[in-house]
Amino acid sequence: MRTLWLAATTAGMLLWTGPALTQDAAGPSCGSFVVTPQVDDIDFVDEGARGKSPGDFRLVESDLMIDGNRVGKSYITGTLVPSDSGDVMTGTAIAKFPNGTIVAIGMAHAGNPQDEAHYQEGEIVAAVVGGTGAFANAKGTVTAKTSKDGKRKTVYDIHCD
Repeated sequence: MRTLWLAATTAGMLLWTGPALTQDAAGPSCGSFVVTPQVDDIDFVDEGARGKSPGDFRLVESDLMIDGNRVGKSYITGTLVPSDSGDVMTGTAIAKFPNGTIVAIGMAHAGNPQDEAHYQEGEIVAAVVGGTGAFANAKGTVTAKTSKDGKRKTVYDIHCD
């Protein structure tokens, strides 16, 4: 069975196909929890002018791990937007767990979107804009943290009504 993911970008619509989600552990619930993303695939799409230019985008797919168990998948689309104060990537992150989905949007300093190792030390905070299943009516934040040694973790602070 394959799962289809649809993402809207400034360049149009993208269709993601991938294996259906299977878990080694039950999904998390509303509240605070931490996952360790393990990147499966990063794709760069060079739109418009060759090289770094407005509308270029990245697609990132990761396994989400808690205590060594895969509890979900994340799918991120980031689009390059030029700015007088420095280029940014605006993005949508979808986290799929066995008990529901969390959707967040945010932005970060762009770095070089063509560089797969562009993650910089620091934090990116995104706003949770909704969810499904156990995460219906979700609000809160998703904070992606990268340490100086390049290790990443994602902190979900989810409030469900």
